Amino acid sequence: MRGQRILIISHDSELGQTLRALLPSDAEVEVLSALTALGTPISPTHPTSLALVDVTLLSGRPLNLLELAPLQAMPVLLILPESLPHTALNPLLAQLHVLGVLVPPYTTDTNRAALDAAIRNAPLHLQKADLEQQLAAAQQRLDQRLQEINVIYSIGKSVAASMGIDEALPRIVTTAVNLTRAEEGFIILQEEGQLYLRASHRFNEPDAVPQRTLARDPVAQRVIQSGRPVMLKRETRLATGNLVQALLYLPILRPGGSTLGVLGVVNRERTAEFTEAQLFALSAIADYAAVAMENARLFGEIRREQHRLHSIVEQATEAVLITDEHDHLLFWSRTAANVFSVPEDAVGKPFLEVLQHAQLLELFHQAIEEPDSPQGEIVLPGGRVMNAQITSVPELGRVVVMQDITKLKELDRIKTEFVQTVSHDLRTPLTTIQGYVMLLERAGSLNEMQRAFVRKALDSLADITDLITDLLDLGRIEAEYEMPMQDLQLQQVLKEVQAQHQNQARDLDISLEIKLPEAPLQVRGNAYRLQQALGKIVDNAIKYNRPHGQVKIDTEDTGEHIIVRVKDDGFGIPLADQAHIFERFYRVILPETESIRGTGLGLAIVKSIIERHRGRIWVESAMGEGSCFTLLLPKNN
Repeated sequence: MRGQRILIISHDSELGQTLRALLPSDAEVEVLSALTALGTPISPTHPTSLALVDVTLLSGRPLNLLELAPLQAMPVLLILPESLPHTALNPLLAQLHVLGVLVPPYTTDTNRAALDAAIRNAPLHLQKADLEQQLAAAQQRLDQRLQEINVIYSIGKSVAASMGIDEALPRIVTTAVNLTRAEEGFIILQEEGQLYLRASHRFNEPDAVPQRTLARDPVAQRVIQSGRPVMLKRETRLATGNLVQALLYLPILRPGGSTLGVLGVVNRERTAEFTEAQLFALSAIADYAAVAMENARLFGEIRREQHRLHSIVEQATEAVLITDEHDHLLFWSRTAANVFSVPEDAVGKPFLEVLQHAQLLELFHQAIEEPDSPQGEIVLPGGRVMNAQITSVPELGRVVVMQDITKLKELDRIKTEFVQTVSHDLRTPLTTIQGYVMLLERAGSLNEMQRAFVRKALDSLADITDLITDLLDLGRIEAEYEMPMQDLQLQQVLKEVQAQHQNQARDLDISLEIKLPEAPLQVRGNAYRLQQALGKIVDNAIKYNRPHGQVKIDTEDTGEHIIVRVKDDGFGIPLADQAHIFERFYRVILPETESIRGTGLGLAIVKSIIERHRGRIWVESAMGEGSCFTLLLPKNN
């Protein structure tokens, strides 16, 4: 405890000498006769370790807190004379750090023990007080940092919700001024090579307002060019002639690195300097200013693109309807508004509530339930027909496009009637011609050349007859004539197809195999048309095969669909032709197939039949390896 500084404060000099004799010889002891003599006894290099205070100096009058202030910073040992009651200690115990009380006679062992304990504990008390002060200062700094973080978080939320810089920049300036307690704050932006003051705010005044004034600030220009902050902590006269006591300018940096402008705070009259901590906090706020400007730019681009898209959709001649990912209406064309009476305030309303056309709603429900883009015809009041297709874009919405095909439908009807009438009227004379040609040999013997001419004539008549038959069939199928649907077992249909083409395959030296499961393959359809479709596929697989080739038929039950595959190892179909083989009158021309008869309507008929059964058909083929036609039919559960 060497070097401890101990004060004895008492107007009784004899008491002071008595107490001094009780203190350690190596202690630095000072006797004061009054509290006013204390002054400022606390020194950073040599603090007072303990003060022995005569209660008589503080008793009998109101406590003066200013007088007690020096004592409140040190540990105290109170001296209570016999003339005072113990109650005189009560107000002092609440105001001072009292380590003990000495009562006369002062030289007793009890007093010596109390004095020794106080001398031992006094340094610990000072250390504790010092730690408490450090902790209080750290807590104060922490509270300030938390407040700054909270302010930065709040302005971040505000900026994120703002879509225009005229709304965001004034908030940022106001926050910067309030956070630093600066007299003034502002944001200067560089636009087209010029500096413009875009927002400013003075402390304790109403919020900043957006503005756009030409600014001449060399310091701001320097910050923009260097991309580095500038902080001045002394009285400075700027190139503009303005005198400031302190300033802090921070660059507003675009995400790519270039500088957009400056966030600045200044003190023109107050001598308060800005700190490194404030520079750090304002750097985050400057970043939010950059975010706000980038958001405003992107939002502007989005608004322009939306306006462009809206204009394109609105002027479209087709009936167009566009929804968001929640199936609420976003845009529609004038044609759609006129056709379906879409109200002007339908934006944001559910598609299924605004549109009331039953066929369109059914098609829209299909788009919701199925991933593929459904397509169908919609009949409007008055007989107009629209071809509608709905395209679903994941996480964006749906696009409904409808074209008026009323005239096309009428032309198709006229064409179909013409073809059917002509085809029907041609059959009778063709049959007559065929009969007479076949009877030529009965009229007299024919030489070999005449017989060849008769065979060619009969082949040509057969081709024309087949063509007329296929045209009539295709017309009936597309018009959905003679196609009643019923529950049936697909095994029986496939067996009949095999039996029907077994002799044809045998004559051409082709192996025709069929593999059927034991479980029934239940579908709903028209047995005659399904047998016709499967028969045409098997007929092609046999005709376009090689000698000693194979045709295999197998099936698969997926639970929801029945799959039928007809595979051959024939000539194969070129890739360029595979996309067209289901079109009318399209034939694949190969050297190996030139002599094979056909109308070019067989696969078109197959496709129409399968589609009328709500199924699909496709082909996989490779030249020289053969082809596999796959039919997908919905299962009748």
